[in-house]
Amino acid sequence: MFLDQGKGDCSSSPGNNVAGQFFTLIDGEPDRAPETASPKAPPARDQGKDMNTYGLDFHHLGLAVAHPDQAVRFITGLGYTLSPQIYDPLQKVNLIMCHSPGMPALEIISSSGEPGPLDGILKNRTELLYHICFLTRDLTTSLEAMKRDGNQILCVSPPKEAVLFASKPVSFYYVSGFGLIEIIQDVP
Repeated sequence: MFLDQGKGDCSSSPGNNVAGQFFTLIDGEPDRAPETASPKAPPARDQGKDMNTYGLDFHHLGLAVAHPDQAVRFITGLGYTLSPQIYDPLQKVNLIMCHSPGMPALEIISSSGEPGPLDGILKNRTELLYHICFLTRDLTTSLEAMKRDGNQILCVSPPKEAVLFASKPVSFYYVSGFGLIEIIQDVP
């Protein structure tokens, strides 16, 4: 089964290729998400009331690209300041962090030439804005709050230290009906 029915943890049995299943879904094969039970409708909320009950703060958008030089040219033209490109050996990708006052932060992710998480994402395209990243101070509490609201969550990649984010743990989750999110554990 594709979705974990709300477990949200990253435990998997040997040979279970959860990330491969997810990226096959992004790639359009199959062309829709597997059938799941209809999720519960979220409780009605007043606008502005109960905001951010998940303890997540926006951090950046993730842009996968086959040709980082083209993305860099465009982003620089928008006035972004770019970090030097770095290699993340755990994710097996090259990364550039981009900041601009008044615009969302962007992470440019490109292949290192090794098999890795971008293989499925860039299989039939050269670029894709594919994840939204959030910060949390307590990953377990954030995941439990999302599940309490009826969200179905699939762990795509368990927490790993990320060189781009001062070795803070990052993990990826597919949220049914929303898409892929990255969560950085903002630990001191």
